[in-house]
Amino acid sequence: MIALIGSVPTGRAVMRAAAETVKPVMLELGGKNALIAYPDADPDAVAGGVVAGMNFTWCGQSCGSTSRAFLHESIHDAVIEKVRRRISHYKPGIPTDPATTMGAIIAKTQYDRVIGYIESARREGARLVSGGARPADPALAGGFYVEPTVFADVTPDMRIAREEIFGPVLAILKWSDEAKMLAQVNAVEYGLTASIRPGP
Repeated sequence: MIALIGSVPTGRAVMRAAAETVKPVMLELGGKNALIAYPDADPDAVAGGVVAGMNFTWCGQSCGSTSRAFLHESIHDAVIEKVRRRISHYKPGIPTDPATTMGAIIAKTQYDRVIGYIESARREGARLVSGGARPADPALAGGFYVEPTVFADVTPDMRIAREEIFGPVLAILKWSDEAKMLAQVNAVEYGLTASIRPGP
């Protein structure tokens, strides 16, 4: 048996190779997971789910992170404000410091990739809500640290809405039409996880 945690292209290649000897394959591939919030959901509970689901403690370096949040227009602004407050808990820092609540990016190559996505989001017109830079603390200058980052006014055609970043970057999209929103949720090539936040 072959088990793989990796990218979609790698998963396809492994599955093709495994077919030659008819080996069973278990694949956990990349994710661009969606959190969907309906209009009757409590904004505070949604904000809690959005922030926890993004796995900021691990800098979003999890294929299960809910890196896209689809917020209904009636609760959109309230949730964003609560996300902004909740995200302030996450402070990148030295791992041995008990005050640290968020680590670093795994390597320079991945750090550069994450910064590239942040820059592309700005170029494509997303609105920066929080973060988006290296922490100001001089003690972190030599590490691959990125502030927890949230973008709003994201559209489905933007790179941060379509591609797996594997970093602490959350894309928030506003929706009003359920069918259109579900089509946007399912428009990416990934299919790992999703969560739905209805009302009580």
